[in-house]
Amino acid sequence: MVKPEHDDFFIIKPQFSGFYATNLPVLLPQLGVSKLVLSGIATDICVLFTAADAHMRKYALWVPEDAVAAESDERGRWALEIIQQSMGAETAATSKKSLREWLAGLAR
Repeated sequence: MVKPEHDDFFIIKPQFSGFYATNLPVLLPQLGVSKLVLSGIATDICVLFTAADAHMRKYALWVPEDAVAAESDERGRWALEIIQQSMGAETAATSKKSLREWLAGLAR
């Protein structure tokens, strides 16, 4: 179901952040991207580090709490709290907020 299509982009992520030692910092501006929805495993490591790097680059962020996973609920909640409070990211679950709603909220 998540197999890349012929016109999809993908990167190889060798470390914790999707920005570190990848072509993402070059690719996203060329595509005109200003908003990111992050999901993945290791909320308290990879997602957190990628969110921090995205925040430093001024991307609007949504990290849906139901689209990330950590080894423990406690560490996952801790990471989401940092992502929300320190980076200004939205962390509402996809069952509570749609992509359309999130994007509309950014336009205000």
